[in-house]
Amino acid sequence: MAKSKRITLLVIPEEGGKTFELKVPRVLAWFFLALVLAVFVFLILGLRAHLESGHRGEQLAHLEQEKALLEEEVAQIKQLERVLRRLQDSNRRLYTILRESLGLAVENEILQTSKNREIYISAVERIRWGRMNNLPSMWPAHGVVTRRFDEDFPGVEIFLASGSLVRASGAGQIVDVHYDERYGHVIVLDHGNGIASHYGDFNASLLVERGDYVQQGQPIAVTGRSDQASGAALFYAVYEAGRARDPLEYRVWL
Repeated sequence: MAKSKRITLLVIPEEGGKTFELKVPRVLAWFFLALVLAVFVFLILGLRAHLESGHRGEQLAHLEQEKALLEEEVAQIKQLERVLRRLQDSNRRLYTILRESLGLAVENEILQTSKNREIYISAVERIRWGRMNNLPSMWPAHGVVTRRFDEDFPGVEIFLASGSLVRASGAGQIVDVHYDERYGHVIVLDHGNGIASHYGDFNASLLVERGDYVQQGQPIAVTGRSDQASGAALFYAVYEAGRARDPLEYRVWL
């Protein structure tokens, strides 16, 4: 008996009734089944492609964000390079002025005096060793001095606008970063030759860490918002040989 080339489909209602019988060629049935499988596979592939497209879109957005951040950092680096070149030019001019104004007789007088009593490290000595940029001669920020150095206060207090940059007054190494109940977040910068400068602000955002080396004029912190709504107070002090000195004695330029 020849094998049947048709598939019989029976449709039986649940509540009884007439039964329908449908005979479909086997080739057509297999074609329909293959079509259903193909549609199912295409749906899965389409869903996967859609998910991958969304993921790649997120990756692209993330890369664009990173690119923008890198461009901003490059711009900041270029700005710092320009500031550094200006500071180096100012340093060379100051070096020339001091070298011309201070003669050998003044140097001998200063060195002789240093043997008898404690004095500031001489400008002549710094010229001799080429360390003018280490001298904390640059004012750390543009602001108004609201409290001056005295016996009870080892530095000065400078009132600044919130979000102002605090810059290193001289080149050196960050030797300590800590929190003080009186001065807030304190950065200690060692300039060498026994001189160090301190910067304190309760709500500052610090830009450096202990062990970092910084150049004169390099931003080291951003002032935060204090109890005074319009600005913040920066504590700035200079220590030489462990003794607090008046920071205004070192100030050469802003």
